[in-house]
Amino acid sequence: MILSALFGSIVPVLNAFLILFLGVAIWAIVGVELFGSREPQAPAPAAAAAAAAAAAAAAAAACVRVRVCVCARGEVCGCAGVRAAR
Repeated sequence: MILSALFGSIVPVLNAFLILFLGVAIWAIVGVELFGSREPQAPAPAAAAAAAAAAAAAAAAACVRVRVCVCARGEVCGCAGVRAAR
């Protein structure tokens, strides 16, 4: 009885996943058509440095070990481990 109910529910569940997949695919196509021509914008170096300093201050307040990296335009730059003590 339980197995027959499980096997009987496979088709409706697959139909629901198909409808979900179609909705997500349409949403993705619309998003690419609307925003596909835009270039990603990197944050300003000053904003990245401020965000890294804020992260270091928050880590120091929470007494956690974090890795703080200040970078501009995606290149590898100065990273330092920070350990805070209360």
